[in-house]
Amino acid sequence: MGTRLASKLNVGDVSNPLAALARQNVAETDTKTIVWLGNIIGKANGLSYRSNNFGDEPSVALTGIFETVPAFEGDDIVRAPSLFMPRAIQAMLVEAMRGSDPAPVQSVKKGTKLDVPGKEIKILFQVGCRRNSATGGAGYEFVTNQVGEIEKIDVLESLRAELATGKASPQLAAPAATPQIEKPAAEKPAPAKSTAAKKAPGKKR
Repeated sequence: MGTRLASKLNVGDVSNPLAALARQNVAETDTKTIVWLGNIIGKANGLSYRSNNFGDEPSVALTGIFETVPAFEGDDIVRAPSLFMPRAIQAMLVEAMRGSDPAPVQSVKKGTKLDVPGKEIKILFQVGCRRNSATGGAGYEFVTNQVGEIEKIDVLESLRAELATGKASPQLAAPAATPQIEKPAAEKPAPAKSTAAKKAPGKKR
């Protein structure tokens, strides 16, 4: 498993759906079994309005940093600065990012884009797939679940918390404790040896 950089990310980058369905032995007639491919995670902090080849209304990408978390070994992690989710989910995310700010009124010329900042939100979605027997289709469809609620990020929140608790305030280091040196116990003087010469025992007559 490696990491691959891309210019944009979508649900199809998590894993190969047909390969995953075959790997899990899902029959071609089974359109109910869902195989989970992994997750898309990231942080969005802006929107990018881009010219759309399929209509006059521009496509809107979320911008920030995003990456896939594959469920199967061997699939690469894909990391990108822009994200396109399925249409309904993308519209919900764009609305959350835009908030009360209106969409830009100027049109986006073909081959160009207009990047605007937005509210910062966390991105966490579970991505799966199941077979689709529709005639002329790809043979599968993606299933996407949002994990948790769309949560706005306050990048200064953690710093404010540190200031409130005093963790971020400069503090002087406490002086090092003076080492206590243990004095060796006083030795008792050894008893003095007698220097008097011992008399040799006399011979008996």
